[in-house]
Amino acid sequence: MKYRVSFYESLEHLLTERKSNFVNNLKKLTSQVVTKLAKKMAAEMGKQEKTSGLTILEFLKTMAANGKEVWRGAITLDNYSNLEIPYFPNTGKPIPFKFKYNCNGTYNISKFDAKGHCLHQAIKGQKVIAEIYQEMTFSINPDADPNIDVKNLINEIQHNLVHELAHAHDEYLSNEISTYKANSRTSDSDIKYIEYWLKPTEIRSHFNEMIQIINSKKHHSPERTFKNMWKTHDKARDLGYSSGEWGDQQRKVYGMLKKKHQSTSIDEKSKDALMTVLNRAFRGNCQKLLSNFIYTYHIAFIRDFNPKMKERYYDKFFPDTDVPSLEQM
Repeated sequence: MKYRVSFYESLEHLLTERKSNFVNNLKKLTSQVVTKLAKKMAAEMGKQEKTSGLTILEFLKTMAANGKEVWRGAITLDNYSNLEIPYFPNTGKPIPFKFKYNCNGTYNISKFDAKGHCLHQAIKGQKVIAEIYQEMTFSINPDADPNIDVKNLINEIQHNLVHELAHAHDEYLSNEISTYKANSRTSDSDIKYIEYWLKPTEIRSHFNEMIQIINSKKHHSPERTFKNMWKTHDKARDLGYSSGEWGDQQRKVYGMLKKKHQSTSIDEKSKDALMTVLNRAFRGNCQKLLSNFIYTYHIAFIRDFNPKMKERYYDKFFPDTDVPSLEQM
């Protein structure tokens, strides 16, 4: 499905009536961005475009090989634009995605670290998105398995974009913008740190990232990998190749993984995905006690903040998870 904000009566209409569908299609929207980004990079290299992941990886390898420290670029999608607001001529235009990639050269292991922001403002009660920005710092191992590097690279790009797009389409944010001051109300560094993680818009974006991880695991799981492996083996055997015991072993492992998957509750899957999101965001800089508090606060928030959020996130993904009340937290 294509998304153009102006297809709807208002941004609120999009984000309430179509929110569930939009959340489930965040990854699809980020894929469009990645595809357009790869086309831009291929054009700059003057090379034939491969898959999006391989094209972007080759571009980053070229930066490292040539000693180019910084690359900046921007793209827009024809089907992704702001609302057109009467008497405001700069509205209704495609929303720019801006990128800055910083190369740390070659290393014995490839590393990709993305961060970003979503700039927005409220006009006549409507939220207008000025830009969605991603900054990637990376190092490249030229001899690494490109398949592994592509997977890690695309995951990093997409997870960050999902987070920022969730900010862009946060229907509660217009009423909260004024409360997010540029300067914290405290000088205490620990409290400043907690303030960031407990912002409602950050919490909602983390849960949208969580949903993206849960959905992606449906398609990229050890269970699916082994299923494909023994199916391929069966086809080879049908063509006359020796079977041996290999296929039977894969079938057993697949059966074990399938049984484990079926016995894992949605709460357990969601907890695992949420901790993956938070640990990636913490970057190893959050103490365990504090990380547990932030994790628990996230779940209390979606359950107690308002009925719509409870229905959207808690009832669907944490129906059997009990945490202290938001007021207690």
